Amino acid sequence: MRPKPLPSKTTPGERVVKDIWRATRRHFSAEDKIRIVRVLPVDQQGLAVSRLAHGQ
Repeated sequence: MRPKPLPSKTTPGERVVKDIWRATRRHFSAEDKIRIVRVLPVDQQGLAVSRLAHGQ
């Protein structure tokens, strides 16, 4: 059997900050995502799609 992974060593303050980032993350509708990609030049479209997929 594999050993269980150790829990991460995050402090309560770090958890609070991560929760705030998650709560305030921008959410784009499908139409907005398409509009953003269509406006960008071709060389930047791949970067925009990957950023939207990862919520940046």
